[in-house]
Amino acid sequence: MRVWLQIFVLFLCGSQPCWAAMHADTSVTQKSQVPLTQAEHQWLADHPVIRVGGETNWPPYDFVDAQANHVGVAADILKAIGHRLGVRFEVETSLPWESMLNQVRSGELYAVCAIAPTPSRQKDFLFTTPYALSPSGVITHPDNTTIKSLSDLADKRVAIPTGFADIELLRTRLPNFKHVNVNSILEALQAVQNKQADAYFGSVEVAAYLMDHQQLSNLQVVVRDVPLRGNELRIGITKSQPLLASILQKGLQSLSLEETNVILNRWVTNLDLSLASKMRVVLTEAEQSWLASHPAIRFTGDPNWLPFEAFNKQGEYIGIVADVLHLIETRTGINF
Repeated sequence: MRVWLQIFVLFLCGSQPCWAAMHADTSVTQKSQVPLTQAEHQWLADHPVIRVGGETNWPPYDFVDAQANHVGVAADILKAIGHRLGVRFEVETSLPWESMLNQVRSGELYAVCAIAPTPSRQKDFLFTTPYALSPSGVITHPDNTTIKSLSDLADKRVAIPTGFADIELLRTRLPNFKHVNVNSILEALQAVQNKQADAYFGSVEVAAYLMDHQQLSNLQVVVRDVPLRGNELRIGITKSQPLLASILQKGLQSLSLEETNVILNRWVTNLDLSLASKMRVVLTEAEQSWLASHPAIRFTGDPNWLPFEAFNKQGEYIGIVADVLHLIETRTGINF
């Protein structure tokens, strides 16, 4: 109980980050700079190269460049973690998104480096705390004057790539929208531009990057910063490797906010640093160990006491208390 109280106080009061210089080169295996248990040290000794999945075309977060190098926010986060842990990540980028997720589920790949949590994914993956936020929004053709808010998508054709969390997350809000199946965000934007879809819903940052680099001009952003849990980018680990999940969480937690912000600034042009600086609370080794041994914290509340707390028709916990608990989850890695 004492450790739990320390974590809660730490969340409320803030903490001083552990400042350290970031080195991107992880080609040479070295001793871990992160406090690990004996079992975790042994796991790394047995796995000096960790195979993970990455995207090819989700810039600026997770993609490959013209030379087929894995680059972006996720790549730099992996390099920084790899340097701290003394391991090298081998990133597989040749698989379609759904095939890659299936290989992580089966354990052929150990993790996916940039993934948003959803209720269905919680069954198959273990997640680190978020290392970046990717705000969701709605993009339409300029000729379309019927869509001005998220609710206007209720009966519209919405282009979202197959397997993306945005489909599941939008269904919780608007169960009757018409999904236009595409293979990538670029295809989704092209479908909107060619009027084969009424709107695109998903990451505004990724869409803006593609619109700029692919010269897609007949598009407009009509809704920005839709508050969804799918905005959070995390590392998703196969459930068969809980030790790796604990190791990667500790590695991520060892990065200072300054280091993380340097990486985000390198790739994301419209970053709100005030938001990024509040993303994570630095926990002690004892607090991290406590969370690792308590993956889910059960609590009780009132099912019908809005605006403070309640359950909606979809069985989702909502209200002021729900939002506060979600914020604590985001900054500490606690799972309520």
